[in-house]
Amino acid sequence: MRHFVVIAFGSSGDVFPMGALASALARRGHRVQFMAGRLHESWALALGLDFVPLETEARGTLRMDRPNAYRAFSLFWHRVGQGADATMEVIARLVAQADAANQPRPELIASTWAVGARLARDHFGLHLTTVHMSPSCFLSSHAPPVFRDLALPASLPLALKQAVWWLVEAIWLDPICRRHLEPVLRRWGMAPVRRVISRWIHSPDRVLAMFPPWFCEPQPDWPARLNQAGFPLADQSEVMPMPVALGAFLDSGSAPIVFITGSAMRQAGPFFAHAVEVCRRLGRRGVILTRHAAQLPPLPDFMHHQSYAPLSQVLPRSAALVSHAGIGTASLALLAGVPQLLLPYAHDQFDNARLFARLGVGRVLPSNASADAMVAALRTLIDVPEVAQACRRASELLASEGSRRFEACLREMTEDAALRTVAPAPPS
Repeated sequence: MRHFVVIAFGSSGDVFPMGALASALARRGHRVQFMAGRLHESWALALGLDFVPLETEARGTLRMDRPNAYRAFSLFWHRVGQGADATMEVIARLVAQADAANQPRPELIASTWAVGARLARDHFGLHLTTVHMSPSCFLSSHAPPVFRDLALPASLPLALKQAVWWLVEAIWLDPICRRHLEPVLRRWGMAPVRRVISRWIHSPDRVLAMFPPWFCEPQPDWPARLNQAGFPLADQSEVMPMPVALGAFLDSGSAPIVFITGSAMRQAGPFFAHAVEVCRRLGRRGVILTRHAAQLPPLPDFMHHQSYAPLSQVLPRSAALVSHAGIGTASLALLAGVPQLLLPYAHDQFDNARLFARLGVGRVLPSNASADAMVAALRTLIDVPEVAQACRRASELLASEGSRRFEACLREMTEDAALRTVAPAPPS
């Protein structure tokens, strides 16, 4: 039996897949402790996990309510730094407990932004698996990800793309990341870090990419010790039944359009107003999923609001999904075989939207798209044979793969003793 500490930091899209990973390890008979913000405690306990709270003001959602990209990234890393400090405190206690009991120290498995796990790996000599949910976590020059403020043309020479990424990191990314990590590093007597986004956030021991190669192929400049485990397809369906009111609404008429913005979005009032207008003009029913009910306009009878419902239960009974292009949300729509209108507004969502649209299952619009644009796009998606065929192909591919990739990665993580050795950090 091995001792794993699974650490999730971020929004629900970061936490749910890590909970699924923790549950899978526990079912294999290992001791697993799951570390996340208290917002997710009841869900983790319902899964039967040994929950370890992260006591930090950064717990819960990471708000996406700053329009300026520089300020948004700085605010994000301020909270990442807070989470890193809290994570180090908890892992220090767990290491001390293991040492006092003369037991092996725990192995760490951490989501992208749980960077305290990388600090703990280097400080305490622990084995770390970094788990990345989306391809944009890799600043590849061979297949550059797309961001809101930067999209490198594929036709650029490789050397030029490499130079652009180096400049972006040196001038913009690294100064912000290092500024918010330095207090934590000083407190624990650790040396400064560099190349944070392009190199440091990838564990030298093992990296797990939670998407399949047919969605995004591995590139020559991705980390060497990397496995692609496939989409986690995780929501709260294991512990949460279909809400009664939502089930009654779904039963009472035609398949609705589902609108969702993600748990970190707190400024979606215009989007929800557009949702009502879109459904009215298309003659469709609609479901809005959001915990931020204060942003909703008055809803007519053909619209239903639910604070949360597992998408795996809702999307198979839907006509289309309109979302922010979060990779967990969009991959569940792939499995359900429903077309998607993708309106990215932050972080990895722009690259996710590009990759899902490339499969032929959806269309991409700006996050501030008008109701007119949304109506026009949905008319090209719903009941269009070519789109329906692409959705069916993707759904069948996901269903045929099942959990094979995921199970293979779990076997390697738990059975290959050679990969438990902590690798030296590459030079930065």
